[in-house]
Amino acid sequence: MKMSELKIVAPRQYNSFVRIVYVWTLVFLGMVLYTFIWFSLGMVVMTFIDAIVAASNFAAPWDSVVEFCRTCFLIHPIISLLGWFLYGILNSMRRDVETWRA
Repeated sequence: MKMSELKIVAPRQYNSFVRIVYVWTLVFLGMVLYTFIWFSLGMVVMTFIDAIVAASNFAAPWDSVVEFCRTCFLIHPIISLLGWFLYGILNSMRRDVETWRA
Protein backbone atom coordinates (compact mmCIF):
# COMPACT_ATOMS: atom_id res chain seq x y z
CA MET A 1 0.00 0.00 0.00
CA LYS A 2 1.41 3.35 -1.02
CA MET A 3 1.41 6.42 1.19
CA SER A 4 -0.78 8.26 -1.29
CA GLU A 5 -3.46 5.58 -0.92
CA LEU A 6 -3.73 5.95 2.84
CA LYS A 7 -6.69 7.95 3.93
CA ILE A 8 -6.27 9.63 7.26
CA VAL A 9 -9.54 10.50 8.88
CA ALA A 10 -9.61 12.43 12.11
CA PRO A 11 -11.77 10.58 14.65
CA ARG A 12 -14.77 12.41 15.97
CA GLN A 13 -14.39 13.25 19.59
CA TYR A 14 -18.02 12.58 20.37
CA ASN A 15 -21.21 12.14 18.44
CA SER A 16 -23.93 14.76 18.17
CA PHE A 17 -26.14 13.32 20.92
CA VAL A 18 -23.35 13.43 23.48
CA ARG A 19 -22.53 16.99 22.40
CA ILE A 20 -26.16 18.06 22.84
CA VAL A 21 -26.36 16.47 26.29
CA TYR A 22 -23.04 18.09 27.24
CA VAL A 23 -24.20 21.55 26.11
CA TRP A 24 -27.54 21.39 27.91
CA THR A 25 -25.90 20.01 31.06
CA LEU A 26 -23.50 22.93 30.92
CA VAL A 27 -26.42 25.33 30.48
CA PHE A 28 -28.30 23.81 33.42
CA LEU A 29 -25.26 23.90 35.70
CA GLY A 30 -24.56 27.48 34.65
CA MET A 31 -28.12 28.48 35.50
CA VAL A 32 -27.95 26.78 38.90
CA LEU A 33 -24.59 28.37 39.71
CA TYR A 34 -25.80 31.78 38.55
CA THR A 35 -28.95 31.45 40.68
CA PHE A 36 -26.97 30.65 43.82
CA ILE A 37 -24.56 33.52 43.23
CA TRP A 38 -27.29 36.02 42.35
CA PHE A 39 -29.46 35.19 45.37
CA SER A 40 -26.52 35.15 47.78
CA LEU A 41 -25.07 38.45 46.55
CA GLY A 42 -28.40 40.10 45.75
CA MET A 43 -29.11 41.19 49.30
CA VAL A 44 -25.59 42.57 49.64
CA VAL A 45 -25.84 44.62 46.45
CA MET A 46 -29.33 45.93 47.23
CA THR A 47 -28.27 46.84 50.77
CA PHE A 48 -25.24 48.65 49.36
CA ILE A 49 -27.39 50.59 46.88
CA ASP A 50 -29.88 51.50 49.62
CA ALA A 51 -27.04 52.66 51.90
CA ILE A 52 -25.60 54.88 49.16
CA VAL A 53 -29.04 56.36 48.44
CA ALA A 54 -29.67 57.01 52.15
CA ALA A 55 -26.23 58.57 52.67
CA SER A 56 -26.45 61.01 49.78
CA ASN A 57 -29.02 63.32 48.39
CA PHE A 58 -29.14 62.87 44.64
CA ALA A 59 -30.22 65.67 42.32
CA ALA A 60 -32.80 65.30 39.58
CA PRO A 61 -30.91 63.40 36.88
CA TRP A 62 -28.91 61.19 39.24
CA ASP A 63 -31.83 59.65 41.09
CA SER A 64 -33.00 58.10 37.84
CA VAL A 65 -29.48 56.69 37.32
CA VAL A 66 -29.65 54.95 40.69
CA GLU A 67 -33.07 53.54 39.87
CA PHE A 68 -31.75 52.39 36.49
CA CYS A 69 -28.84 50.55 38.17
CA ARG A 70 -31.23 48.93 40.63
CA THR A 71 -33.61 47.88 37.85
CA CYS A 72 -30.74 46.48 35.75
CA PHE A 73 -29.61 44.39 38.70
CA LEU A 74 -33.13 43.13 39.34
CA ILE A 75 -33.87 42.12 35.73
CA HIS A 76 -30.41 40.69 35.06
CA PRO A 77 -31.55 37.07 35.76
CA ILE A 78 -34.07 37.35 32.91
CA ILE A 79 -31.40 38.62 30.52
CA SER A 80 -29.02 35.91 31.70
CA LEU A 81 -31.67 33.21 31.26
CA LEU A 82 -32.30 34.30 27.68
CA GLY A 83 -28.55 34.26 27.06
CA TRP A 84 -28.18 30.74 28.48
CA PHE A 85 -31.03 29.46 26.29
CA LEU A 86 -29.56 31.13 23.21
CA TYR A 87 -26.17 29.59 23.99
CA GLY A 88 -27.73 26.16 24.43
CA ILE A 89 -29.72 26.32 21.22
CA LEU A 90 -26.86 27.61 19.08
CA ASN A 91 -24.28 25.15 20.43
CA SER A 92 -26.52 22.09 20.21
CA MET A 93 -27.34 22.63 16.54
CA ARG A 94 -25.70 20.46 13.93
CA ARG A 95 -22.59 22.07 12.51
CA ASP A 96 -21.16 21.72 9.05
CA VAL A 97 -17.45 21.20 9.64
CA GLU A 98 -16.53 21.51 5.96
CA THR A 99 -17.55 25.15 5.52
CA TRP A 100 -14.06 26.51 5.99
CA ARG A 101 -12.57 24.48 3.15
CA ALA A 102 -12.47 25.88 -0.37
